[in-house]
Amino acid sequence: TINVSTEGCEPQVDLANGIVRQTAKTETLEDGIVTETEACSPNGIVWNIQRNYETCEDLVDKSALVARPQYASFYNDDKGARYDLAGCQPDEAISFTIVEATDACKPEIDLDNERVTLLSRLTYRDRTGKNVAVSECAPSETVFELDRSYGSCSDFVNLDAGAAQAQFTLSYTDEKASRH
Repeated sequence: TINVSTEGCEPQVDLANGIVRQTAKTETLEDGIVTETEACSPNGIVWNIQRNYETCEDLVDKSALVARPQYASFYNDDKGARYDLAGCQPDEAISFTIVEATDACKPEIDLDNERVTLLSRLTYRDRTGKNVAVSECAPSETVFELDRSYGSCSDFVNLDAGAAQAQFTLSYTDEKASRH
């Protein structure tokens, strides 16, 4: 009698090819007694290694302005049982560029010196397309001088004091030629 069994055989993990091969051993029995046992070897059943990105945080390198997703690897056998292979590891095939963004930060307005400093923060788009902030809003190098406009306001006249004072609005034009 020949008996094929997976009992005691460990699956072969082939990370380079992204697969796990099931192994089995063959036992030869004569009158119910094992007379020969072959070593565990692949039996033709293969499972794909899968990646789970949701359980791992992205690796962020602010100095290089790069973020990389990480994943945990696992496979499911033909019975649906899940086997974890490795914890979080960086996906070297994917990277995200970290950029300086000003759109989510409110500018810092200095009325005394009539200047506006744009605040910015470092962000990147992850593998799901979500915008991820890497830093808090902080002053950037971009500063605009405020312009006075006297044409849209009437003068302030104080008859009791016998004085009139010119009134103005302050605005600036950003790098996209939009006036604020």
